[in-house]
Amino acid sequence: MSDAIIGFALIWMVAGLPLWALLLNDFRIIHNHIAPSASDMRYMKPGYYKTWPFFGFRFSAMDPTKLTEPGRVRLKIAIRRQRIIWVWSVLGFLIVMILGALS
Repeated sequence: MSDAIIGFALIWMVAGLPLWALLLNDFRIIHNHIAPSASDMRYMKPGYYKTWPFFGFRFSAMDPTKLTEPGRVRLKIAIRRQRIIWVWSVLGFLIVMILGALS
């Protein structure tokens, strides 16, 4: 591998680390704002528990009606950040693969 590919991969990983940390913080804040009516801990949308082993945890699968108002606001932020991380991961991977193929 060339130095340019290694440098880009390191910058990509280091810049992505704060995004993952923010998403982890969103996860903590949202779970602190589950409404008392969701005491059975069924705060995910119906049918999510069947697909969870295949697709993992997604903020978009959470039911906003089971959250308090600050939780709903944070859920919208978390959904946006999760999409940013997916795009960041896919584009970075593709760029590293293309740079690797060109060198």
